[in-house]
Amino acid sequence: MDDEGPPVPHPDQPENLKDLVRHFELTVIEKAIELHGSKRKAAQALGVDVATIVRKTNYQPKP
Repeated sequence: MDDEGPPVPHPDQPENLKDLVRHFELTVIEKAIELHGSKRKAAQALGVDVATIVRKTNYQPKP
């Protein structure tokens, strides 16, 4: 068996579970906003408060 070492993460791919969950949530939220036309309606459809949608769409990772 040829061992090539550990996989190198692609720059566009999240590296850990926390990043994967954040990416998934943002994808779902963005699709809901597009489908429903506003953050308020998307929040209602997803069963969360609009503040959650605003917070998650405005998230800026710490350097």
